[in-house]
Amino acid sequence: EADPQRVDAALGCARVALRKGQLDLARHWLRHARGLQPDSGRLARLHEALLRHLEASRRERHDRQRRPRAF
Repeated sequence: EADPQRVDAALGCARVALRKGQLDLARHWLRHARGLQPDSGRLARLHEALLRHLEASRRERHDRQRRPRAF
């Protein structure tokens, strides 16, 4: 059984990283929290939402780079 304080601390770190726009760091902390408590449905849903957000952000950045610049 995982220590709830460690899980909460990892989630807090993920939340701060997200707020600062550090998506890779947020993903790291969420993965860490899931490692501490792998059977948690709530953590699984958070992790999936973050992965969807990362993919959308990556696509948006990619599309922006492909668009021709206006003069």
